[in-house]
Amino acid sequence: MNSILRLGFLGLFVFSTTISSSHAQAVLSAQPPEVLADSDGRLIIGRGQDYVPSDIDANVLFDQLRDSMKSRRDFAWDVVEQVLQPVELTLLDGATRVEVPLWQTWYEGRPSNASANLELEELFKLYFKNLKPVLDADPKADIQPVIDATLNEFSSKDLSSSLTDDNLSSVLHQLTSAADVGERLGQGTTMFSPSFIEHAMKEARGIDECRRDVANANTPPPSNDQFSHCIDEFPRSAVMIKTAWERLSMGVPEHDTGSSAMTRVIKEGTWPGPGRADLNPSIRNPDRTNIYTNITEEGAEWALTGIHFVTKDVREWVWISLWWDPDSNEDFGADRPNSIDSLNNGVWKNYKMCVNSSFAEGDTSPWSHYTGTQDSLGDSIKAVYDAIQDQIDNGAIDRPEDFQHFFGQSPPANLPHALGPWSAPFNKQTSWCSNPNIESHAANGRTSCIGCHQIAFTINEDRATDASFRDALVGDIPQFARARARQNFTAEFSWSFGFEFKPSIVVGKASTGFEWPTN
Repeated sequence: MNSILRLGFLGLFVFSTTISSSHAQAVLSAQPPEVLADSDGRLIIGRGQDYVPSDIDANVLFDQLRDSMKSRRDFAWDVVEQVLQPVELTLLDGATRVEVPLWQTWYEGRPSNASANLELEELFKLYFKNLKPVLDADPKADIQPVIDATLNEFSSKDLSSSLTDDNLSSVLHQLTSAADVGERLGQGTTMFSPSFIEHAMKEARGIDECRRDVANANTPPPSNDQFSHCIDEFPRSAVMIKTAWERLSMGVPEHDTGSSAMTRVIKEGTWPGPGRADLNPSIRNPDRTNIYTNITEEGAEWALTGIHFVTKDVREWVWISLWWDPDSNEDFGADRPNSIDSLNNGVWKNYKMCVNSSFAEGDTSPWSHYTGTQDSLGDSIKAVYDAIQDQIDNGAIDRPEDFQHFFGQSPPANLPHALGPWSAPFNKQTSWCSNPNIESHAANGRTSCIGCHQIAFTINEDRATDASFRDALVGDIPQFARARARQNFTAEFSWSFGFEFKPSIVVGKASTGFEWPTN
C-alpha cells in the first residue's frame, strides 16, 4: 500500500498523480503539496558530472588570479556558474522534472548528528570490502579497478536521506568543541566532488596513517609539486564544499558589507551577530522564491544562508564563498553575471561573493577595476585593503571580550603573534575572504578561508597542542592566518582530512577486518 511521505526537496513538492511534464518547473517555484510515494519511492538522482577545471596552466593561473582582483572574481563567478548548473530529477510520476544544482548531486561528508546521513562511512565500508580480497591475493595489486567499482555502486544518490533535519542541523566537526556552537555557528554539511572522493580513496592509507606531527611548520615540503608528507596533492578537478543552513522561519541576518562596515569588520575582527552581541544585525525573512531552500522529510524548511566552493584549480586552491543578502546587487554582488541570476528560478541572484586564491594579495589596487555601477564593490574592496594595511603597519584593535569565547574571562598572556604590527616576512599585504553567515565566531571576520585551512591536521607548536581554527582567530598565526605561516600543508588544506576521512576510513576498515599490507 502506498504511503504519503514528506519528501522535502528543494522547496518543490508535487502530487505525482496530478502534475504532468508540461508543468515541469525549476525548484522553489511551486507551493508544497505532498509527494505520493511508495516504500521504494525515494529521490534517487545520478551523480552529476565532475567539476571541469581551468585549462590554463596551474602556475600561470595562480599568478593571474593573485595579481588581479578582477581576474580572480571573474574566475570565481565562472566556477559558481558551473557548480550551480542544473541536473534534472524526474519525480515519482515519471513526468514531473525539477532541477538540482550540480553540487548537491555530489558526495556528502560525515555530519555530526548521530542519525544523519553517513554516506562517507558507507562508501569506505564498501571500498574496504571490495579491496580486502584483492590485496589479500596480491598486496601490490592495482587498486584503481576497485575504486572504480566502488564508485560505480555509489553512482546514484538518495536525496531523501540527505534532506533531514539531522543532516542540515549538524555542527561541523571542527567546531563541536567550541563553547558557542549552535544557532548560525557552523551548522550544515560538507560535500565533495567525485574526483575529490576518488583521490581520497587512492590516498586512504596515507590519510589513515598520517600523524599531526609528521612535519613542523618549517619543514620543507616533500617536493616542488607536493605540499603534504602524507598524501599526494589533489587533482585540479577536486572540489570541497561547506554549506550553512538555517530554518527559514528563523530569518536570515542582514549584513552590511559596504565600505564603512568592512573597515570596522577588519579592524575590530568580528562580524555582527552571535560573536558580537552588541552589534546584532537585523533579521530579514525571505521566502522560498528568493533564497535556496530545502524542505526536509520532517517538513521543515531550511534556507541556505552561505556556502563555500573550494576548487583545486591552483595549488593553494580557489576559495569562493557566497552568502545571502537582501541587497545583493551592491558591493560584493555588484559584478555578479546575469547568467547566474536565472538559475533555480532566480534564487542565486540574491547572493554576494568573496574569493581568494593565495595568501598574498598581488593586486596593488584591487578596487580600481570597479567603477560606475560597480563602484560600491570597489569601495568595499578598498576598505578591506586599507584596513589590512593599517593592521600591518599599526597593529589590530584589542578586543579582549572576543577572546572570552575561547579562553574564558581574559585572554592568556602568551598570544605569540596576536595583534601585530608584524615584521617580515609577515608584513606583506594579504588576501581576504570571510563569510558573515559562516565565519560568525568572535574574531573570524578578519581571517581568510585559506588561512584557517592551512593549519588543518597540524600541531600548534607555540602551545604544543593540536592546531585548531581558534588559533587563527586569536592570532597565533600572523595576520590572523591571512599570512602563510607554513612551508607544508599536512592535510592539503582540508579540515575534513582529520575530522571526516580518517574516522570514516577507520570505520570502513573495522567493518571488514581490513588491515594494510606490510610494506
